[in-house]
Order: sequence, then C-alpha cells, then structure tokens
Amino acid sequence: MDKIPELFTQNSRLREILEQARRYAPTGYPILITGETGTGKELLARYLHLHSGREERPFLVESPGAFRDTLLESELFGVCRGAFSGATEDREGLLKAASGGTLYLDGIEDAPREFQGKLLRFLQDGTVRPVGGTRSCHVDLRLISSTGRTLAELQALLREDFFHRIGVLQLRLPPLRERLEDLPLLAREMAREAGYRSQLPDDFVAALSRYPWPGNLRELKNVLSSLVLCRGGALAADHLYGYFASMGKEEARPAGPLPFWTALAREEKRLLQEALVRHRFDKIRTARERQVSRTWMYDKVR
Repeated sequence: MDKIPELFTQNSRLREILEQARRYAPTGYPILITGETGTGKELLARYLHLHSGREERPFLVESPGAFRDTLLESELFGVCRGAFSGATEDREGLLKAASGGTLYLDGIEDAPREFQGKLLRFLQDGTVRPVGGTRSCHVDLRLISSTGRTLAELQALLREDFFHRIGVLQLRLPPLRERLEDLPLLAREMAREAGYRSQLPDDFVAALSRYPWPGNLRELKNVLSSLVLCRGGALAADHLYGYFASMGKEEARPAGPLPFWTALAREEKRLLQEALVRHRFDKIRTARERQVSRTWMYDKVR
C-alpha cells in the first residue's frame, strides 16, 4: 500500500509531510497540495487515497485547464440528454463516478470562476445536479486539489471563499534539490523501471547531484529513461554530462576539463548547427552534406 517509489525518502522534511498526510487521509476534508512541477503531487494524492479508508473505491483525475467552462461543468457534474447541442444521452459526471472515493483536480488554478462557484456549492452540501437536469443526488467523495503556484499566487487567481474551502488542509511537496539524499534510491529505481539491470556507478550517481533538477522527479525519470534506452550498455558519468551538454544545460557542467562525451556532444551540435544554417535549415541537404542518414538528422534536430 505504501509502495510508491518516488515517495521513498530519507529526507526528514518529506518524512514529516508523509506522516502529516497519513493523519489527514481519513478525515475527509478537502486537501490542497502545492509544489513545483514534477515534484509528485499526483503521487501524494494517491498516497492520501490509499490511507483514507476509500482505497477500494475509485481514484479519478482531471485537469480543469483541459476544458472550456461549459464542458468542464458537464465533465464533473454530468449532463442530461438535450441539455445542449450534441448531448444525445444522459452522461454521468466524475463527481458521481468517484462516489465513495477520491477526485483529484490537478492544476486547480485553471478552474474558471463560474465553475468555482458551482464546485463550492457541491463542497458545502454534497449534492450534484447534472447540466440540464432538475434533480440532485448526494455524493460522498474526498476532493484533493493541486497547484504549481505559490499560495499567494493561487489566492489571487481563485475566489476567496473557494480558495479557503479547497485548502482546509494543505501539504507542500519539496523540490528534488531539497531532498538530494534521495537521489541514489530514486535514480536506481527509475533506471530499473526503464530496463537497466546493472548497478548504477557511484560517479554517475554523484554526477546527478550536481544538477538542480528544475523539472524534479519527472525530469529525472525522463533523463534516466533516455540514457538507458539510447545507451543500452553500462552507464557512466560522461554519458550524463554528454546528455546535458546536448540539451544545452550548462549548469550541469562539472568543474575541470570537459569529459570526453561532453566535448563530443558539443562538437557534434556545433557542426550540425553550422551545416543547418548554411542550407537554410533544409534537413535533407544537410544530411547529404554531412553524409548521415535522414533518420539520424531528424532525430538530432528534434
């Protein structure tokens, strides 16, 4: 039940947050999770669900920013046939579908103000009336919301009453740079998930801590997956530096002379950019000049 690898931690602050989450989970109050992008806000929401006593019921996820106002309302509250053009049948909304479980709204700052008022009424009385309907039904669920904004920014974007209602309880996830002691464990688990069967070298793991990871867990997972899939064999610190150099991430550069893979990646990038400029970014002519395949060229440009 606790096996969410990205939340395994030796960090004292994150341990406190997880202990706080276990206390919050059974209460049923709305919870607001804050944290930078990629810190694992949905993972923490799932963790809360698993400790809430609702774990046998649905855990549903939606992003308010993915819908226009009217579509978001029908997505969550449901719709009755004939409510608007195209509504050819009754459709159950996510609030009712998540009954007894948890609804997680990712990016709550994108919820339109009119919708905030309707969701606020649901939080106050627990009743759902579908769009175009005349009858309401009672729904029992736990609402968890998240945002990548600061609390001050979020309060400025939301209705004040709605902000206070969804944030009865609050949890803030620390960025990866504040829990670097977890990097070895996280890196080994993510590499294993990507299919890497060897032990990660110590110099490779040490190199990971020299980078600030602005994309947090998501970026770490993407980097490790890319290296495992592209390299195939054993990984070394030079591979990581080469990857960062090819992505233009100067902040990851180690002190002292550039490692071989880093220097090679930079020279390859410089030659490719010069050739592309000469041929006005015609990739086919550039590939012909550099005597490489079109596939290689398209992959590098992408």
